[in-house]
Amino acid sequence: MENVESLNPCHYPTTVCLIDDHRPFIISLCGNLDQMVPFRLYTSPRAALDDIHEIKQAAAPGWPQCLDEDFNNVSVDLNKNPLLFNYAKFHDEVHNINRFSQVSVVVVDYLMPEMDGLEFCRQLQDKNVKIILLTGAADEMVGVRAFNEGLIDRFILKNSKSMLKELNDSIRILQQQYFLDLAKPMKEAMLCTELDFFHDPVFIDFFKTYCQEQEIAEYYLSCFPRGIYVVNQLGKMTFLLVSDELTLRGDLIRAKEYNAPAEMIAQLETLEWNPYLKPTGYISDQSLPNWKSGLFPNQQLAGKETIYYSIIDAESILSDQECQIFPFNDYLEKLISIGINKKTL
Repeated sequence: MENVESLNPCHYPTTVCLIDDHRPFIISLCGNLDQMVPFRLYTSPRAALDDIHEIKQAAAPGWPQCLDEDFNNVSVDLNKNPLLFNYAKFHDEVHNINRFSQVSVVVVDYLMPEMDGLEFCRQLQDKNVKIILLTGAADEMVGVRAFNEGLIDRFILKNSKSMLKELNDSIRILQQQYFLDLAKPMKEAMLCTELDFFHDPVFIDFFKTYCQEQEIAEYYLSCFPRGIYVVNQLGKMTFLLVSDELTLRGDLIRAKEYNAPAEMIAQLETLEWNPYLKPTGYISDQSLPNWKSGLFPNQQLAGKETIYYSIIDAESILSDQECQIFPFNDYLEKLISIGINKKTL
């Protein structure tokens, strides 16, 4: 499969576990790391293993199972069967109240009396979790060997002057890698679908900038309707409705077939409006009475082909229940309120 950069089908904050038997060190370390990353702190590696296993059972994401089982059948032609996804699983994850609890990265000290860091790595059952080993200068070769054996993903010297920067950078990169690894089979299959905007470099650059400017904490791919649900840190959801010229002209033909009002047809002919008509989301006998509130102004991106997108307040197209989301900020406050993890410190 050609290596084509694309967005992951979804992304949301995940938790990092810090494990070190020296309590003052681990508390100080957490206070100096990125405060927008949720941390769970442990002085007991055994307690950490038990918790990570328990969290995996309770908070396992459903979206990695979105591929139809036939995807693994080599006889399936993805170009003829592009919709081998259960796309709803991406958006369903936003209503998984445990999603932020999922552990993506573990930072573990090497020298601990209860269990050393390498034994911890061997006993960690969730192989999707990325591991950073902290070592002293005298144990640097332990880290080198563990990395070469594939037991850890990175190692960092605790006495290094750049330790905090290295650790912050490594956590950020490995959290991204956690999603990349889970999404790899889906991203390969998505290259054969109509969701071409997801691997258009122009759209990718636009979307990354949009997420930074709007402080977006999480996002989820949607196929029906075509676009992306985005959620900020306070749980406010917005929908980016994404179209191309072929889709917009198809909407125009459909409007004419359903004898839509002349004013609506005239607006669709300009390609300056994206239709999302309640209650169906599409142009139909049911939705036409609501057409004036269901046309959204288009903006354009000059990608491989012209990309048309509309930014829509999700409350205007979804039910109140669908817009009720457990916000990321509430999860951070929850961790602070319980002392990050009192039972293990």
